[in-house]
Amino acid sequence: MRENNIDAAHRVRSPVAVVALGLVALLLTSCQFAPQFPQNLEFSSPLFKANDVTRRAGKVGFGRLQFITAQHGQHRAAIVFVNADDFSVISDHYHQSRIFLRTWKELSEANLKFGDEGFVETSIGKISYEHFSYATNQCFQFYSVFDRSLSDDLSRERSIIAGYYCDDSGVHANTGQISDFLHGIRLSTSDSWNFVPRQDTSDLFAPKRRLFELRINPTGGPYVWTRY
Repeated sequence: MRENNIDAAHRVRSPVAVVALGLVALLLTSCQFAPQFPQNLEFSSPLFKANDVTRRAGKVGFGRLQFITAQHGQHRAAIVFVNADDFSVISDHYHQSRIFLRTWKELSEANLKFGDEGFVETSIGKISYEHFSYATNQCFQFYSVFDRSLSDDLSRERSIIAGYYCDDSGVHANTGQISDFLHGIRLSTSDSWNFVPRQDTSDLFAPKRRLFELRINPTGGPYVWTRY
């Protein structure tokens, strides 16, 4: 009789356990697609002092751009955080790091020679990098696309962190130096970006195509995606 009671209890609990496991799985899946917060770009590196670093906010529709540039001696860096609005995603055109690299004004027409690739796991997630050079500069670019949209049937991303570092003396950055640099890039809760005025940043960053695709419903029918 006791064994029967145990079996009955097991049968009662099993559906509950299945539902609970399902909810946990759903929650974990949702976290992968949920917007990533906080979303304010920060950067620090032993290569640069505080007064070597400049922040600029770009004027853009359907999202925002936060730039950090830094220069000290032969070292210089440029970082951008591209963040689409709730019903926008990053345009498919910019899901390739070398294409995105050409959006930087300094590099748009430069004769770039590419080298080794790799990635570093950071607090933001995986950031890929690739060595490149031009003229007397030894550089590496870095790129990460993340923050999957809940509004997009294709689960495309809403955010990019990307940029490059160059040493104009021709010194090649090693793996440890690249890792240290990339770990200095963070997203934080700082609200100090509210005091950085939006301005024309085309002297620094000039995409040849629109950065965002917007979900619209112009006729009351199915939603469609269009580039803006």
